[in-house]
Amino acid sequence: MKNKNAAVFLILAGTAGIIFNYLDLPQRVIENAWVSVFWILGFAFEFGYFHDPASRKAGLLVPGGIFLTLGFIFSFCAVFGYRWMDILWPMFILAPAVGLLQLYLFGEKKKGLLIPVGILGFISGIFLLMNLGDLLFFNISFPAVLIVSGVLLIITSKKKEEKE
Repeated sequence: MKNKNAAVFLILAGTAGIIFNYLDLPQRVIENAWVSVFWILGFAFEFGYFHDPASRKAGLLVPGGIFLTLGFIFSFCAVFGYRWMDILWPMFILAPAVGLLQLYLFGEKKKGLLIPVGILGFISGIFLLMNLGDLLFFNISFPAVLIVSGVLLIITSKKKEEKE
């Protein structure tokens, strides 16, 4: 039986190699395929909890929430570019909070779990807002202020020219 599983694995790996090499799949997809590991692990832990209602082991939700959050971060960056990691790094602090929140919601509802969830969520939120504030200020607001200032200078200089 083990030889059969190994044979199937080798056939699938070889087939994937041929497909990747000769079908000219976009390089970006191949380079970022590792991101799927986080999704697979996250859903495996979640499935492990929700699949068997009789022996619900709520502890599976913590790593599940962490891996799914990391999968979201890395997927976002794989699509939109890893330059976003400069802004989204606080989500790494949020990942354990998501897992612990799931543990609270689907577990025994121990109120003590809300303390680390609140602390991690608050710290992550503050840093994320600071990063987004920098992004919005320097990428949108500051250039808008420059444009408005330039328009005002043109308007006021025309009014001065008309008076002279």
